[in-house]
This record gives sequence, structure tokens and C-alpha cells, in this order.
Amino acid sequence: MDCYNATYKKRNKIYHVFWYENKKHHSKAIGPSLKDAETWAANLTLRLYSKKNGLPIRYYPFNDFLKEYAEEYIKFKSRRTQQRDIETIRLFTKLFPTIQYVKDFNDLVLKEFIKIRLKDGRLPGTINRDLVTLKHMQRIAFQKKYIDEDITLKTKFLPTKDNTETYIPSDKEIQYIYNNIHEPLKTAFVLGLTCGMRSGEVCHIELKDIDFKKDLISIRPKPHLEWKPKNNTSIRDVPIHPQYKDYLVKRYNFAKKAKSNLICCYEDGHALTEEVIAALIGKLRKKDSKIDKRFHFHCLRHKFITLSGNSGIPMIQIKNIVGHANLQLTENVYYHNSNEKNLESIKNLNIPLKLKK
Repeated sequence: MDCYNATYKKRNKIYHVFWYENKKHHSKAIGPSLKDAETWAANLTLRLYSKKNGLPIRYYPFNDFLKEYAEEYIKFKSRRTQQRDIETIRLFTKLFPTIQYVKDFNDLVLKEFIKIRLKDGRLPGTINRDLVTLKHMQRIAFQKKYIDEDITLKTKFLPTKDNTETYIPSDKEIQYIYNNIHEPLKTAFVLGLTCGMRSGEVCHIELKDIDFKKDLISIRPKPHLEWKPKNNTSIRDVPIHPQYKDYLVKRYNFAKKAKSNLICCYEDGHALTEEVIAALIGKLRKKDSKIDKRFHFHCLRHKFITLSGNSGIPMIQIKNIVGHANLQLTENVYYHNSNEKNLESIKNLNIPLKLKK
């Protein structure tokens, strides 16, 4: 049976705390201060007593909670979501290194986190993505009785009016951005603009997915790359715009020469990732005043849809091409038989981007 008495002892001028929990003996080096050792042991004793008697655990170490959260929740998510959650936690602990116990992980800290992120020029949508992880951590902490009340509703998400999801870049801005980026980001940029693809789709296009005879790019799950499309309707064949076919052929041959299976790759064959795309665009957006602060790679998808609609392509056909999830049954059936019609329609799409030779 676990004992809830923690003791401390000095070894080589450093105080250590000892306790028994979960059928294991534990120890932790505290430091040269007797007062710190006494406080830590007292808080630990209170935590062990509370745990044994089903009471709220007021002094659960924040670092231990982070490890517990990662083990029980993060590792079961998709690789991309794992990376985002880990980055959010890393950023939070960097901004608030003095948080020792979960009880101090409160709504006031989250509100301060929001202020700092806004001051750094982060978009509301980006901050809200961080808040999703942090508020979930607070909810889990409450369920485990590490905090006394559910405080997740005390911190509100930021309004996202005029965010990247609704911003449509101008033709001039599109051309300017293209002229100021380098490969393989250029390839990703062209695919995003001319095919309406998401960044995850662009980064996982393998050479075998491209059929230049049929002028189609296949979007399919990639278990060997630990990636899959957003949903079932995202599994589709995307027509290649004839105006940009020669460019894609050139990049296709470049990837083969670099011995890469992915079309978006560097000279050494390393693949371009979603995180690198976001970082490169963020860096460009931050240092170049001519680029709207709302611009994001996903804006290219919105631009494609806007250009397609203005060119007279039926909206149901646009949904088939971009793989939107809100398709009705008849639209799903139409999709399976629409490759030839999609290809014919895409030939009439005028995209304002001039490629450098």
C-alpha cells in the first residue's frame, strides 16, 4: 500500500525528497536549501494524502502533469497534431517557466499567454489553435482533481473575423509572392494555386501519384508516410492545368534526379513539410510589408476556388476538384465520373501567374 509521508535528507550538500507511490520508491533532488526541501516534502505529503483519500490534489507538479498528458493523450493523435501540441506546450513552458504546480495553471495565465502572443503579432486563428491544447489540458487537470474547478470556460477564444480563412489575395500579391520565394516552396505554391490543394496534400504528392498522360494528380492515403487526406471526400483525382503542365514535368524530373519520391523536395532529396511551408511563409510575411499579414498557404486554396467560380466552373464541380467534405450523395456519385469533365473545365481556367524560365 502506498504511503503518503514524504521525507527528506541531505546528501553531498543537496537535499533530496523520498517517497513511495504507485508501488515504486521515488526520489528527487531539491537543492541546498532546507526550507525548499521542507516545503516540497510538505506539498508532496499533502498530494499523496489527497490522492489516497480521493480529495483534490492541490500540489501536483506541473512538469509531471506535462509528461502524463503527453503519455495519455498526445501520443495517440496524428503526427501533425502531435507536433502542434508539443510545440504549444514547449512555447507555453518557455513563456511561463516559474509554474511549479498544476494549481497555478489557471485562466489568468492563459489570458497573459494571449496578450504575449498578440503582442508578438500572432494571428487570432494561430492563438486559438494553441488555446485548444491548453484548455484541453486544463479540463484533464480538473478531471484528475489536480485543480478544484473546471476553468476552461473562463478563457474565451479570440474572434477570427477577417482571418486567413476568408482572406483572398489579389492577383498582384500572388505574383509578387511567387517571385520572392524559392524552390521547393515555389512548387508547393503552384500546386496550391492551380489545383486548390491543402499544404498536407501538396507535401505528400509522390511521383507515382502524377499521371501526365491523363493530366491528373491522385490524392490518396499514405500509410508508409503516416499521412492520410483530411476526410474521405478529400481522396480524389485533381486535374492538372495545361498552362502549368510543363513546369510540373520539370519539377517531376528534378525530383527523380534528386532520388526523391516526393515532387516537393530539395536538391538533396529531402522533402518539404507542412511545418516548413508555414515557417517560410510566416518569415516572408513578417519581413515583407508588401505581403498582407493575413496571407497563409491556405489562402491559395480560396484563391483557386474564387478564380474557378469566376471562370464559370459549376460550384459542384469545384467541390469535386478541391475535395470539400460537405458534398451530398449525388455530388459524391458525380465526383466518381467527373475526371474528364473536370479536365475539360480546368483548361478554361485563367490563373494570373507567370513562371520564370
